[in-house]
Amino acid sequence: PAPVPNARFALSLGRAMRRPAWLSTPAFAMTLLVGEMAEGLLLSAQRALPAKADAAGFAFRYATLDAALADLFARPREDSVSPPG
Repeated sequence: PAPVPNARFALSLGRAMRRPAWLSTPAFAMTLLVGEMAEGLLLSAQRALPAKADAAGFAFRYATLDAALADLFARPREDSVSPPG
């Protein structure tokens, strides 16, 4: 429920996936690939807060990003297909 900067999100995601997350994509490369939309879609920050959910008494299952990502990547997904045999 708490907003985090993209750098912190990338580190948390890498930790949960057990993959390195130290390389970032330069802004100019994103602008070359996507054009003018890169600024609005990929490069600008958005501080989204769950004000209405909090006001309605919604209880988040995970209090932190790390806890949510750890659970997401720790368990097998119901929609995944097991190999035959």
